Amino acid sequence: MMPVSSQLSEREELNLSSTVSEASRQWQEHESVTAATFAKAILARHSEYAGGKASAVSLDEGRAEQKRPVQVWLTDIRTLYDRSVAPTLHGRLVILGLSYLEPDLQGQLQRDGFLTALEQELKEPLNDLLTDRGRALREPSDSVPIQPDDPLCLVADDQLGRAAFARYLAARIGASGPLATRGAKRIMNARRAAGFAAARSLSDDLRHALEWSHDVDEGMAAHREGRSPRFTGR
Repeated sequence: MMPVSSQLSEREELNLSSTVSEASRQWQEHESVTAATFAKAILARHSEYAGGKASAVSLDEGRAEQKRPVQVWLTDIRTLYDRSVAPTLHGRLVILGLSYLEPDLQGQLQRDGFLTALEQELKEPLNDLLTDRGRALREPSDSVPIQPDDPLCLVADDQLGRAAFARYLAARIGASGPLATRGAKRIMNARRAAGFAAARSLSDDLRHALEWSHDVDEGMAAHREGRSPRFTGR
């Protein structure tokens, strides 16, 4: 076990606010928790967050994809913020950081405009506080950045806008095997509705069925013969 003095030194280096430090001490050093569990502990100490919306936030702790020791969460969150602008990791920054690192938590906290209200309570514009990594993780998951003709290739010019890229992507999906496309959609829906474990179980079931399908044989044959596959959905 790490000496107490070493644990204190790590916490001091992270420069945690008093409530974040207090919340993090309720777990043992190597005890792993979900981002939702950690966020819940901080929100319990700050019902005033987001104009009082924090008191009504209800988090499902069983839907998370990953569990990590609190110290690991905090060390990772520290890399999201510029120390020169955000020297102290206070509760609002930790909640936002956890939401960037755990997409499911972000989805839960976006209800009723909680995350937006939390950002608006910061003294500095959030983008000014974030590092490049933090800004990249903050980028909304439903946005489509400007892309080249073929995102799988390096194209130096002819950058297309979002609408053109969306049409290109739709065409690529339409040309894919219907069994695989339908399966991917079912997995995504299961992930949103029931969580990671259910999606993983469904993925295993679908993969077994797909491996014995005609479309898999056709895809392999097309690759060997250097032609486009002719999928039938069987």
